[in-house]
Amino acid sequence: MQTMLRFLVVFSVALFFGCGDKAPAGEPGTPAKGKAGKSAAVTAVAQDLLAAVPDDSPYVFANTAAMPKDFMDRMGKAMAPAMAMLEKQLLEEEKRLGDSPDDRLAKAFLAEIKGNLNTAGMAKMGLDPDFRFVMYGVGVLPVMRFALKDAKAFRAMITRIETKGERKAPTAKHGNQEYYRFSNDGMVIAVAVLDDQVVASFMPEVSANLVLPALFAPKGKGTAVRAKLEKNAKAYGLRASSSGYVDLAGIARSAMGTGSALNNQIFAAITKGQMPPLSAACKTDYEGLITTFPGMAFGYTELSGTTAKARYVFEIASGLATELAGLRSAVPGLGKHSGVATFGMGLDVEKALTFMQTKASAHKPYACENLSMVNQMFGGMGMVQAIPPVLRGLKGAIVNLTSMDMGDRGPGNIKATALLLAKDADQLVAMGKGQIPPLASLAIEPNGKPVAFPAGLIPPVAENPHIAMTKNAIAISVGKGEEAKLSGLLNAKASGLTPVFYAAYDMQALMNMTGMKNMGMQGEEAAVMKGFIDLVKTISYSVDFQKTGLVLEQTLVMP
Repeated sequence: MQTMLRFLVVFSVALFFGCGDKAPAGEPGTPAKGKAGKSAAVTAVAQDLLAAVPDDSPYVFANTAAMPKDFMDRMGKAMAPAMAMLEKQLLEEEKRLGDSPDDRLAKAFLAEIKGNLNTAGMAKMGLDPDFRFVMYGVGVLPVMRFALKDAKAFRAMITRIETKGERKAPTAKHGNQEYYRFSNDGMVIAVAVLDDQVVASFMPEVSANLVLPALFAPKGKGTAVRAKLEKNAKAYGLRASSSGYVDLAGIARSAMGTGSALNNQIFAAITKGQMPPLSAACKTDYEGLITTFPGMAFGYTELSGTTAKARYVFEIASGLATELAGLRSAVPGLGKHSGVATFGMGLDVEKALTFMQTKASAHKPYACENLSMVNQMFGGMGMVQAIPPVLRGLKGAIVNLTSMDMGDRGPGNIKATALLLAKDADQLVAMGKGQIPPLASLAIEPNGKPVAFPAGLIPPVAENPHIAMTKNAIAISVGKGEEAKLSGLLNAKASGLTPVFYAAYDMQALMNMTGMKNMGMQGEEAAVMKGFIDLVKTISYSVDFQKTGLVLEQTLVMP
């Protein structure tokens, strides 16, 4: 039903902004230093929720700490216009409802949530305003548990909806546990209201006899899950109370029939007759792959009234991870936002190509027929030796857009700089002159002094283009006065290692420049858009090879 779906959307937003405060200090992807604070540990409520999670659960995402007040205040202010508009739309929809059984139920539902799409309202309905939850897998099938502030109030709300809607939700029993059971087209949704939490799962009917015992009569105590969340927190700089993991190796082994007994049974039940049996060769090759790429961990590292930072670590066997980390090339300024937009990458192309050739030469073809394309990929790596030496010398680049005007005729008054690192920058320029005839007249020496580009070479939209060069770097600028920055760019030194890829945007500046702040919206829609835009100052993304694996980070900075 539309109203129900909209309510779930509101819950999804709350889930997305699951919270916590700063993680223990430490470099990205490295163990946090110092003693973990109280907020970084799994809380008492978390222990109740996690107690039912099987030790062999292949994926877990838990938010078990109260949301920081400053973060909630920012979110509340930003979302207030959206919640007001949603409630108005729900009231308008209520007027259109008739007297059918579905419409009576919808009216009863709307009566309960009316005026309650806020923190106080959630508490009134018995829900936990901090939305503490754990989402995990029983086998590959999803289960969600979320804490209740007041189970009695929550049950009373359900009873009122059933009474006013003149319809009772279908129930069933597993042992002594009564639960709501909705079945349709071979699928089952099971929901139960327990003493201090709600548990829900979605499963094929053929697997219900395997999943229901894990929901209502769990055998473990969640000890292994808590231990893994806290281990990841220390290893990857995450908060244990706002984090999760995916056990790719466990999922793969369930598919192969070599995982834990319950996981194997569930996978076999839901895929019966749909998947051909795996050959012994495939099982052997897959086992080798999952040993190299066993899983991923993710979570918040910081969440406050000014910053929301998330990290995703794709785990890679230590030997390979170390090799990949050695391909990085430090690029001055990369990893720091400047101006309207910044993007770039730092990768030693020579080292990367040598790495690929070495792996291709050492690769023993997989015997598994399903991995034939991987064998072809390794075979194609030998072609990298055809790449010209001058291009093999590239080590990284960074582009900064300082400012730009956007008029009816397109962009103008662009101010930007770019830095390209290369082993032999002069040879790169020489190659450019050979490929682009107008560049032939460019008189430039590797002395760091800016030289204007030949007239007509650069489109008029990029005014006053200049280039400067040293032995190992090329810098380019556009815009009046920007050439004065080139010497500093060429002489800058990177302070430590920089990410393989980085991009950052000043969202408010971009919106203002492009005239898209309201996107043509008016009234309530414009207020909703303004609420979200005012929430975001900058957004940045980084990708890096570290000793822990491939690390992705996303950072949102609020004004």
